[in-house]
Amino acid sequence: MGSVVDMTGRELVEGEVVTATAGEQLERATVRQIWDDAPLFVREWADGYGLEYPEAVELLVHSLLSEAVQAAEKYDRAGEVVEFIRERFFADKEEE
Repeated sequence: MGSVVDMTGRELVEGEVVTATAGEQLERATVRQIWDDAPLFVREWADGYGLEYPEAVELLVHSLLSEAVQAAEKYDRAGEVVEFIRERFFADKEEE
């Protein structure tokens, strides 16, 4: 039997079923594309500024995290992002 493809052109793994609407699938595909393109974006950004990749990542993450912390005072979504980052990346260290 041939492969099954969702409405965005993504090939489904065996046993996976389409449960999202076309709009939801497109949104997920867009988010995935942005996620996959992020390292390339940072590499191009680093090259443009004459930085090494790790320096560019450090600057970008620090800048965006600082923005999110500041915005959390005003925007709930920014607070949720900060909380997600804390739980996802730092929860184990807080328990020590």
